[in-house]
Amino acid sequence: MVEISIKLPENLAKWLKKIADDRGETIDEVIAWTLGTVYNLYDRWTVALERRQRKETLRLQLGERLKEKLAKYKEYLKSQGYVKIDDYYRVAEEFVEWLLNKKWLSESEGHVSMETFEKFLGEGKQNLSSSTKRTYRSWFRPFLKFLET
Repeated sequence: MVEISIKLPENLAKWLKKIADDRGETIDEVIAWTLGTVYNLYDRWTVALERRQRKETLRLQLGERLKEKLAKYKEYLKSQGYVKIDDYYRVAEEFVEWLLNKKWLSESEGHVSMETFEKFLGEGKQNLSSSTKRTYRSWFRPFLKFLET
């Protein structure tokens, strides 16, 4: 332990003395316990904040990679001989936009999958008929294949 001296307003000193008396401790022990608790809370808060910042940085990096891929997607569709290029592209673009607006984008969602696309259909396109959703799925599969290249 290190000894330090502090000056306190009288009402705060009386309050600390009362707490110390009630607990059967010294004022020093009450202050040490209180500051230790505050320190632990601060430490947990900073760790959580750093984790959130890392997650946000990762989300932005994944988003940039998806945007870069999307920018090249039309050329891929043309090279593969697809006819309804605008429709295929629009579905992929809507999906990417939806995904980037999700705050939970993480490393696992960075690997886009049909499962993630199903979440998109369930949350972002819930008013579509089942036949339209089937069409969306068929238009999305080439984007999945393209992402693997």
